Amino acid sequence: RYVELMHGYNAMPSGSDPYSDPRYHRTYMSEPHRLLFERDKGNITIDEYNKLKKELIESGNRKVWKDDLNDYVFRHALRSQYNVALRGMNQRMNYAFSGSYDGEKGYLKGNDKQRILLNINTSTKLTKNLTFDVTLNSSFAKQQNRGTSAYSGLQGYISPWSRFVGDNGEFIHMPTSSTVYEAILESDYEGKTPADWHYNPIKDRQYIDDESKAVTYRIQGGFEYSTTWGLKLGARGQYESRRYTTHLAYDPESYYVRDYYNTYSTQNEITGMFESYFPRGGVFTDAGNEYEAYNLRGQADYNYLKDKHALSVLAGTEVLSSTTESRPSITRYGYNKYTNAVLTQPDYISDVITIFDRESGAKTKMPYEDLGTLSTYEDRFFSIYANAVYTYNERYSLTGSFRTDASNFQSQRQRDKFSPFWSVGASWLVSRENFMQQVSWVDLLKLRASLGIAGVAAGKSKISSVTTLNTRPGNILFNKGESFNDISYPGNETLTWEKSRTLNIGLDMELFNHKLSGCIEFYNKYSYDVLSYATVPTISQGKNSVMYNNAKVLNRGVELSLNTDLRVAGDLKWRGVFNYSYNNNKVKAFYENTPISPQMPGLIEGYPMGVILVLKPSGYTPEGYIKLQGKDGTQEPI
Repeated sequence: RYVELMHGYNAMPSGSDPYSDPRYHRTYMSEPHRLLFERDKGNITIDEYNKLKKELIESGNRKVWKDDLNDYVFRHALRSQYNVALRGMNQRMNYAFSGSYDGEKGYLKGNDKQRILLNINTSTKLTKNLTFDVTLNSSFAKQQNRGTSAYSGLQGYISPWSRFVGDNGEFIHMPTSSTVYEAILESDYEGKTPADWHYNPIKDRQYIDDESKAVTYRIQGGFEYSTTWGLKLGARGQYESRRYTTHLAYDPESYYVRDYYNTYSTQNEITGMFESYFPRGGVFTDAGNEYEAYNLRGQADYNYLKDKHALSVLAGTEVLSSTTESRPSITRYGYNKYTNAVLTQPDYISDVITIFDRESGAKTKMPYEDLGTLSTYEDRFFSIYANAVYTYNERYSLTGSFRTDASNFQSQRQRDKFSPFWSVGASWLVSRENFMQQVSWVDLLKLRASLGIAGVAAGKSKISSVTTLNTRPGNILFNKGESFNDISYPGNETLTWEKSRTLNIGLDMELFNHKLSGCIEFYNKYSYDVLSYATVPTISQGKNSVMYNNAKVLNRGVELSLNTDLRVAGDLKWRGVFNYSYNNNKVKAFYENTPISPQMPGLIEGYPMGVILVLKPSGYTPEGYIKLQGKDGTQEPI
């Protein structure tokens, strides 16, 4: 008797009957389901049921619900873009300006994006040898997500009988699992609650402001002085700023706020009206982050070319600094958007009984949002570097480089923040030798090798030589929101750079009039002072593990790459790429005495990084414990 109207129906279990238990007042039923339920409860007669069923089928057959979706929810996505560019030059100066506007109306009404890009570039010759250039880039982006907010309330509840707006233009209540069962809403709460409790996502859309903004500026420029004998001096700098904010606000008329008004209220036994504990006004949440960075560089380049000799040398210094600040999400209740003020604060300490719990006696607190943690991440580097390349007779080349870097994340002692790195290399262009001129099918053959030491700063793993703290807001139920500190990460004053000594030997080639090209390369990379977690006593600043430079890792392998560029017929070409690589990875040393959990990957001497070791079950003890067998045959019960 329950298989009707395209929706399967089963009798509502008594434990989830919205009429019998206030906990199930928020119950969703599709319209056919609701009619069957009300009929079986005896709330409507058979004749009323058949009449409503007929109207429901006719409404579904008219497909009015599709018209509602097309009129009020969806639209044809539209994107428009406008660009303008200006460019000019004279003997001493050239300049360029470009701007663009990009607007997009999403397929959901209320979803809109806008972006403006502005770019200015100019280069001026101040003297015969001195030039100055500057570039400014900026972008402004704004996005509205009202449509997404509305549509998220529709998914799962749309059916061929759903209507958003009636034939006379009135907004129709849409039942969901977050709304009170419609029959109970009309009989028990209509006109008694502090706010109307009906829900319509289309009407509700106008009371929601879901917006995000992003603003970016970047300015860079510098001076360059060139001589006629190969020396070039330059000084450059760049400043960048990015700001991103999100703002989600609900007006008092929105269902989100009205639901709070009604939920956190109690019924006056004399008047029968519900009185709300929830603060009057709207609700808003803000969050965002800011990024600022600058880069300053001074560099000298020298190029020398005479007869069979070619020399290129450069040397310079560089300072880099970046700061990322994440502002925590802040939620405020009782917000007035016209005065930008919070009118009242919720009484978080008093017990507030929801209207659904008046029979069961259970109590619940009004919503409370902890303040997030304000985090600031600063990354600063200082570098001095030099590089030289010498080539003889366009065949034999020698290279060398040296640099020393300092990072704010390294050791607390200033002298230990610096770490020197270097590299040397050589190459031989075999294809330019006289004895190769007779080998017509070889276009290029080059043998090269290099050896050097490079490093990665500890800060890239977000650890530091100084102890960092978290400021936490506490919990309203346990300490009334009083903030407290704990250790975010214990400082390690011995931190140093992760270093790698790498040997590369490679062969580059181009054959058969460039139809076949590729390279084969062997590398041996020995990494030491590798960062990894080591177990420490928990009494040490409340942490049981700290990151140390306590591992050594060897990577060794071969890489092969082949490329083809073949003409098949006419203008038809075949281009193919083949890559092969083989790598052997092994932990050479790991200074950790505490055994690593068998289930978790870690660093273990003699094994690859990230290895997972397991013990094989080998039976049971007489007491019923599982016995595990190790690689050497030993067994242990667990």
